[in-house]
Order: sequence, then structure tokens, then C-alpha cells
Amino acid sequence: MSKQTSHSIIWDIKTESVDALYRSLMDIFCTGVSRRENGVFVDNDAMNVQFEFFYLQDNIQLIKVYGLAKQHIWIKRNSTSAEHYHFIFTLNEDILFHNFSNQSKKYVPLGISSAQNICYATSDVPSIIKILPGSKKYSTLFVRMPVAALDKKLFLMPVQSDTENGATIASLSGYSSMSTSMIDMIDAAFRNTLSPEIEKIFLQGTIFQLIARLLQTIKRQNEKLIQETNVLETARMVQIKNLLIKDFSEPCPHIEDMAKEACMSVSKFSYLFKKIFNMPYYQYYQHCRLMEAKELLSIGMSVKDVAFSVGFSSPANFATAFKQKFRITPSVFVNK
Repeated sequence: MSKQTSHSIIWDIKTESVDALYRSLMDIFCTGVSRRENGVFVDNDAMNVQFEFFYLQDNIQLIKVYGLAKQHIWIKRNSTSAEHYHFIFTLNEDILFHNFSNQSKKYVPLGISSAQNICYATSDVPSIIKILPGSKKYSTLFVRMPVAALDKKLFLMPVQSDTENGATIASLSGYSSMSTSMIDMIDAAFRNTLSPEIEKIFLQGTIFQLIARLLQTIKRQNEKLIQETNVLETARMVQIKNLLIKDFSEPCPHIEDMAKEACMSVSKFSYLFKKIFNMPYYQYYQHCRLMEAKELLSIGMSVKDVAFSVGFSSPANFATAFKQKFRITPSVFVNK
């Protein structure tokens, strides 16, 4: 991996339309951006990417993104009211995504690897996507669907009461694994050679199939959690996890304090944490901050600055932990 000297590019997509995206990209790049009939094409030092917009039935919007990043690209989506679901389906490993709380003073740039994972949220949950530069083109589907287009109960989420407007959807945010059949459907969405009119019908069916399979996966995951743990305890554990990885510059909270925060004994807390997150408490914290360190190194931060930013007492201690996990020292990783 060569050291990245280029700066990250950040923009907000407040309204997901062809014109809004075109204006945003023109404001950033000035050159290399062209408006197409149903999309935007970018060809410059930062990326070579095509954005195709499709407006489907039931006010569903689909954006097909195909291309290559030449720099680190950050796409930040601001929050609005919880009127839409947002789904990200991608075939690439070089994309990280992260949903974060509106109350957060800063987002956590750790992210979830897109490799065989799906990101979804209601539109009141802000999110950020990080695209890593590489030699492989990425194929990603961004779907925006009105909440009214799906039965709220399908997500097994609590429904908030609204005396004026009736029942409304609660905030929703999550990640899910992708099955082989879903991967095949996404691949077919990019490989089809249908005429534009027929392609819209094909994509409409593809999107509903993808979301149906996602809902089935979520249902199974929720049923398993409810069977194996108390659902309220599970919700508390997710909150604890978010607190744990919120700021790596601070020392890792003691497990006794976090167990107390979750209203559990230490033994029960330890058992549930490992069951839900597949790692013991301290091992999970170490894993997350070293993954964060790897990302910071990849965008050009010095080894010393990264060591202190993720909470190590010295660059030497950081180098030892980094080598134990990745079998390479931070300095060699930066210069590789």
C-alpha cells in the first residue's frame, strides 16, 4: 500500500437528486464533472465514477454508483425527519460505513467494512461513508424508500405514538450480513444490458427482493437475540458498545463500571457482551482501536500522533500491539 498524500474530500448530500449531486461535485472539483440525462459522471484526480439515478414506483429512489476512487472519499449524509429508509448494498471491500447519533459531538470514523455487509437507517440518522482508493472498481446501490412503502412492523422496531399524526416509525439504524443470493442480485443489477424502460422494471423487482431478504435476515437475528437474551438487555449492550468506541483518546472504561452502567453483574455483562459482539470486552476494545489506528495511518497521520489519538501511552506500546494484531509494524505499514 502506498502512502496517501492527497486530502480527503467531504461533501453533504442534503437532497438526493441529480441536480443536487451535480452542484455539490462542481463546488468541490470545479472540473471533471459532467451532467448526464439521468446521472453525473466524474473523471478527475479524485475519482472516475458514474452516478446513475432511477426513480421507481412508490417514490423509491435508486442510485447506481460504479467507478474507481483515486483518493480517500468521504460522503456525509445529514439527518432529516424519519420519513425514509436508506439502504446501502455494495459488492466492494474498500468501503466503510457508519451510522451515528444526532447527539454525537463527533462521528466515529471506524465504520463497518462493506465486505458482505449492508448498512440501513431511517433518514433521521446521519451517516458517513468512506471510500478507500484502490485499483478495483466498486459497484454500490444506494436506495431511498419512504417509510410508508413498508410495514413498520417488518423491522420489529418500536413504534412511537404521535397524537397529531398517529403512529410514526422510531429511529432505525443497523448493519446486516449479505447472503450469496443478494450478492448475485446486486451483480445482476450492474451487468444487465436491458433497454432503459425495461431496466427500471428489473431494478424495481431487484430492490424489493433485496429488501425482502434483508428483512428476513433481520427478523431471524432479532428472534435469535430475543430467544437468547432479554431484548432490553441487548439494547443496553448496544448502547454500551457505542460508548466504548466513542473516544479512543480516553482510557478504556473498566468493565465493572460498564456493567454497572448496564445494570448487570460483571459476570452477566461479560457473558452477554461476548455473545452479542463475538469478542470479550477488552479484546473488542483493543480490536476497534487498532482498526481505527490502521485507518488513521492510511490517510497520512504520523505513527506518534496515531498512537496517542487511540489511547496508547507511548508509540512503542502502540507499535507492539499493532504488530501483534497485523503482523507488521506501523512504520512498515505506512511505507509499504
